[in-house]
Amino acid sequence: MQYILPFLIFISSSIFSQGTYRWDVKIGVDTAGQRVYKMKPKSTSVSTLASKKENPRPEKKEIQKNLRADKEKRQVTVKAYVIALVEADDGDYHLVLKALRGGKTLVAEIPKPDQPKLKGFPGYKKKYADARDFVDNNIQKPTGTIKEVNPPVKVELTGYVFFDVFSEKGHTHSHGTAVENAIEIHPVLKIKKAK
Repeated sequence: MQYILPFLIFISSSIFSQGTYRWDVKIGVDTAGQRVYKMKPKSTSVSTLASKKENPRPEKKEIQKNLRADKEKRQVTVKAYVIALVEADDGDYHLVLKALRGGKTLVAEIPKPDQPKLKGFPGYKKKYADARDFVDNNIQKPTGTIKEVNPPVKVELTGYVFFDVFSEKGHTHSHGTAVENAIEIHPVLKIKKAK
């Protein structure tokens, strides 16, 4: 219960207002994203990704025009605890990840595999479907309401680095997860239980 309270505070503000901000980049179908798909992921941690000092946000001009910034042209693998989850109104699964050590959190998102923009991308569709099946069968099936995962489930997941909408106060998801550099793992390509 200690994890879920901060996430519930913000639930009413924007859970149903997810937009299409840089949508091609979010689901990996942009030209640069297709190149990233072929890259080997690098191992990192939630704490490293979520640190503004270690992983500074790209300049605004780098992420304009729905393009992928240089810092987003990479795949990462992290081990973390899934402490909460929700299915957003756009159909994405939002997983709240907590660092194995320390209190840093960030969000990983698994896109809905049957959306029209994925029609010509069977590899992505299968990866998203498989990742969502894992969540449904090994954690819990998300609903439109944020749910705590109790006890947290330790996972290893692989996906793309993505910097979401940002303000001077950082980035806060509808489920209350504040990340100072607005970073996410979006899209998630693989997820499995970790030891």
